Amino acid sequence: MGKHYYTNPQEGDIKIYPSKPNEKWRYTNGKWVYIKKPKGYFKKDQPKEKWVPNFPPITLPDHIRATKYPHYYVVMMVLPIENLVDVIRMEDMEKLMNGD
Repeated sequence: MGKHYYTNPQEGDIKIYPSKPNEKWRYTNGKWVYIKKPKGYFKKDQPKEKWVPNFPPITLPDHIRATKYPHYYVVMMVLPIENLVDVIRMEDMEKLMNGD
């Protein structure tokens, strides 16, 4: 047979298994009791730091206007009249209205 460890444990003895070196057991009142890790021992128990954005202020160009909603902007583009196809001059509009 193999070796038997802890065949006659005494009160307060601590055992550590080689396969689980981070686990500790203490012999208390005739039983082996697991020794828990203290609160905050593990990284997941630590409070998370909230990231605060630290961007420099920006200046919007003249053709971009901010709206009352955050992160929404209006882009105002002024096109030259030569590029518009459907522009009718006022004189032509009056001729069409009069039936001339």
